[in-house]
Amino acid sequence: MAISENYTVENLSFPSKLMGCAEEELCNKIIKFNTDHEMDIHAYAKCCKGNLCNENIPYSFPPKCKLNGKYCESCFAKNTKGECVSSKKIECRGNQHKCHSYAGTVERPDLSVMDYSVKGCMSDLGCIMKFGSLIGVKQLEERVFKCSEALD
Repeated sequence: MAISENYTVENLSFPSKLMGCAEEELCNKIIKFNTDHEMDIHAYAKCCKGNLCNENIPYSFPPKCKLNGKYCESCFAKNTKGECVSSKKIECRGNQHKCHSYAGTVERPDLSVMDYSVKGCMSDLGCIMKFGSLIGVKQLEERVFKCSEALD
């Protein structure tokens, strides 16, 4: 298994890759979260069978997913401990069937620490795995983590 992850915040992109073994239910699955423009997290687990088969799996993602007709509130606020307030909606894509709200403290791959709050579209698997499972971003504190059904 190889997990490719890209964490983009405020136009800074942080790619990460992890190779190892995985539970089969994670294979070929996408975790996707995004707000309108400020933040995007995309992780993809590509699996193979056999010893050391993951050595040749490239850092990659499936093609960009189509809009799926679902909508969520969208906002991004940094240097805050509470939930951000949304005044706009975002269109969800592909397997993003959930709306997500998060507030917490994270350490980015460049080792900077950031308090922020976001709302946006999330894949079902992202709601199950949560941000603590990301490989490139280390969650230091989770204050709010909510998922609800996206709006039609």
